Amino acid sequence: MSIKIRIHKDIRQTVDFVRQVQSAGVSFLTVHGRTLQERTKVPVHLDEIATVLFYFVIENVDIPVLANGDIREPNDIFACIDATNAQGVMSARGILSNPALFAGYTHPPKQCVQGYFDQALQFGGHFKIHHHHLMFLLSTHYLTKSEKKDFNSRKSMCSLLDFLKDRQIYTLNTHTNTV
Repeated sequence: MSIKIRIHKDIRQTVDFVRQVQSAGVSFLTVHGRTLQERTKVPVHLDEIATVLFYFVIENVDIPVLANGDIREPNDIFACIDATNAQGVMSARGILSNPALFAGYTHPPKQCVQGYFDQALQFGGHFKIHHHHLMFLLSTHYLTKSEKKDFNSRKSMCSLLDFLKDRQIYTLNTHTNTV
């Protein structure tokens, strides 16, 4: 069993909570470096994650700890580990916008967009979910502001397909039965 927690405003509360989950038998812990009230505009508190890990050293706790928050590009991974001494990192929004992040890519290769769209066509699902996820994949590195507006006006998978093909982000894969 593993859990993910957020830091509390008072780090002592965080450490007390970690003591409780440790005694419950968790196999690893992920610590998000923001409080519940803080949103993504607030920088992650790496020092607070480091404090939780320092407690682990003092108390001889042998549970791996992953740090979470603001992991958007490969350099963030190493900076976070260096600042916190965590055994690894977890990424949420970073992986949504770049599924190849942990392979060392600074932005999603076109193959990620291609693969996602192929699977969306093959397996179906709600258009809004696919549209939302594709916006994550495309918005940072592939689309201008006006293209984002155009993309957001699309109302069908066929329309998204045309949009991606027009920008040479997607080429129809003729070796699978996706369409």
